Amino acid sequence: MKQKVNRVQVRKKTVAIRAVDANGHALPGASVSIQQTRSGFPLGCALKNTILQSSEYQSWFAARFTVTTFTNEMKWYSNEPVEGKETYADADAMLAFSKQHGIAVRGHNVVWDNRQYVQNWVQSLPTQKLREAVNRKFNSVMTRYRGQVIAWDVVNENVHFSYFESKLGENASSIFYQQAHQLDPHALMFLNEFNTLEVPVDGKSTPAKYLQKLQQIQSFGNLSRMAIGLEGHFGTPDISYMRAALDTLAGANVPIWLTEVDVTHSNQSKHLEDILREAHSHPAVQGIVIFGVWNPKGCFSRMCLTDVNFKNLPTGDVVDKLLSEWRTHNVAATTDADGLHRAELFHGEYKITINHPSSNSSSVRSLTVDSASQNNNVLTVMGKMSIKWANRTPMGLELRCKWFNPEIEAFNKVMLALRPQVEHIVSAGDASFFFHMAASLSKTLRLKRSLLSVLSSPRLTPLSAFSSSDAPPPPPTYAAASAGSRSQEKERGKWSKALLFLPGAITFGLGTWQLFRRQEKDEKTGDGTIKVERAIFLRS
Repeated sequence: MKQKVNRVQVRKKTVAIRAVDANGHALPGASVSIQQTRSGFPLGCALKNTILQSSEYQSWFAARFTVTTFTNEMKWYSNEPVEGKETYADADAMLAFSKQHGIAVRGHNVVWDNRQYVQNWVQSLPTQKLREAVNRKFNSVMTRYRGQVIAWDVVNENVHFSYFESKLGENASSIFYQQAHQLDPHALMFLNEFNTLEVPVDGKSTPAKYLQKLQQIQSFGNLSRMAIGLEGHFGTPDISYMRAALDTLAGANVPIWLTEVDVTHSNQSKHLEDILREAHSHPAVQGIVIFGVWNPKGCFSRMCLTDVNFKNLPTGDVVDKLLSEWRTHNVAATTDADGLHRAELFHGEYKITINHPSSNSSSVRSLTVDSASQNNNVLTVMGKMSIKWANRTPMGLELRCKWFNPEIEAFNKVMLALRPQVEHIVSAGDASFFFHMAASLSKTLRLKRSLLSVLSSPRLTPLSAFSSSDAPPPPPTYAAASAGSRSQEKERGKWSKALLFLPGAITFGLGTWQLFRRQEKDEKTGDGTIKVERAIFLRS
């Protein structure tokens, strides 16, 4: 069990999400919501044209899979059963459905090297006419769907079979891949084959024979965009052999997909789970497509996932279990003292939302996690507060403050309490907005009146004084320093903003605050916050 847990780590990455404010300061205590919107590992299922007649089938399929292969609808014998009479109606409609639901499509297949699946009219053509017909087929299907599919099975099963090589020369497949790459340069070009992965006893398609064919095609100017397609039609799987085959094929350094996975053994569900887990845990495997199509008349294929009423069969339960297991379920967390939250996430696309208790604004980011992505993602929150500055707008808020000595006096009387909280900053830039804060009484924090002399003329009406015998009579009203008083601030020291203290209330301009007392000795520095429990915003 430990081995399985470790092997699945190839599909995960530890991501550090850092919340900062507009000035780049860390935001401890920020809430982090992580929602995976799409899996990074393509696990899909084949489709046939029955999807077009059943809304239930469409809903069932779209809720699960992110990639598909059409079983027959892009094949030559389906598109041109009679020479010169092409039809792509089903393929067009199935592609439209896939696009609507964000499902990627593999093009399957352009030509098939097994004579059994080559139309009679094609087999009857002389060499030159055959060459022209094949060229028309490539141009027809690949031009039609260029840029709309992620891959093509260019020549199907050309390790086992060689019909077109026997007619057009031993380099026929190599020429076809070159032509395909020119027609759709951004799609992966697969060499799709059976029994390379499934059994060790098929001498025609061993991993060594497969790689020999792949290298032959690559040497013909097809080094880029090649990929390995392993069909995966299993009986009783030999997982040890499967792993060894994947290890050997991984030496080609090209993407590997399992393209047509099904199981015929009576113990289907167990074997299917073993196969899917083994493939998913191998770092060279980049996608899996299951061949488990639905038929309204019952299950006539090698393997089905549901019954006719879309009730899961045991194989369907396996698929649903793994789809759930191989994704990150919603995460709710809080950033630490450095504004960080680290999370181990499955590869995929994510929506990250950052909120902070001192702001009614939030930051929402999209994030892609894969093996190549960076480990740290800085998410800025509270660049500007989303506040409608109406008169007397109530709001809870916290401010960061700095002071040289925590013992502050005001008229030798108890004035207000500064309680250290989680450090962060609220900023509204240079806007002249102010608020009143209800302050609690304290016998430890006092402010000398001499500090008030640098403040500008009154602009705000004080709140009512505390009903306490310790509270002093109201002093003259002072407002937060305006832009015109900044020169005075510089003369008195480095002030972030000026302050107004009233009996039982304090008025700030938004920003970073610095509280200090004029004292030659015993100067100490420290950081903390003012907890604003009741605030009323006023427009200046």
